[in-house]
Amino acid sequence: FLLHPVLFGIVFGAMGTVRYNKQQKLEEFEKNLTNKNVELELANKKLKELDKLKSDFLSMVSHELRTPLTTIQGYITFLQNEKSGTLNEAQKECLKTSEEEADLLNRLIEDLLDLSKIETGRFKINLTSVDMADVINKAVSSLQLSADNQGIVLKNNLPPNLPRVSADKERILQVAVNLTENALKFNKRGGSVYISASYAAQNNNVIFCISDTGIGIPQDKLDKIFDKFYQVDSSSKRRYEGCGLGLAISESIIKLH
Repeated sequence: FLLHPVLFGIVFGAMGTVRYNKQQKLEEFEKNLTNKNVELELANKKLKELDKLKSDFLSMVSHELRTPLTTIQGYITFLQNEKSGTLNEAQKECLKTSEEEADLLNRLIEDLLDLSKIETGRFKINLTSVDMADVINKAVSSLQLSADNQGIVLKNNLPPNLPRVSADKERILQVAVNLTENALKFNKRGGSVYISASYAAQNNNVIFCISDTGIGIPQDKLDKIFDKFYQVDSSSKRRYEGCGLGLAISESIIKLH
């Protein structure tokens, strides 16, 4: 069989053109990919700069708010102690409300400061041997009055003789208070909050559980509740106070452990 020379030349030329086009497209694709990578790197750098600015701003604002708030709390205490004269019942009630709101603002400022430290890597823990029964007792004591006022049973069901654990006592207390406070906040009159613990000998861990009879969390929101500033009910008319930092900070503390 003899191949015609002209026909062979045409076929060969067409195949060469196909290869050239493929190579050209590949080079264009690689160039576009390189450009996209450069754009992504620049965008990522910009996001990191904005994130640092946000963290610096949070830290600065928190520190600036702390000074006047300390003065306000000082004057509230001064007036409550009747240093400037005897108070009537209406005045005492007004001061009590002012004290509660100032305490709420102080906790918000502390949360913002903690968030700033977490995001800049300055949030540290100090591990020591801790008696968790003591930690839980302190958490319960600090929230017992709030539970009583809301008509909620707050019960410490820790078993006796729990082994000591390796933890940062103050930070773990912060977690216990955050979780218990949430259990109270999203509960109802006549409800209950129980704190229990068990020792898992197989891996030498102590497991703590805070359970409540509150409104619960929808299944589709469970993966979001540890996000910063996230609120299950974010509407302007939501019933529950807070800025959505407690669980995010608690998760960070646990991860650091």
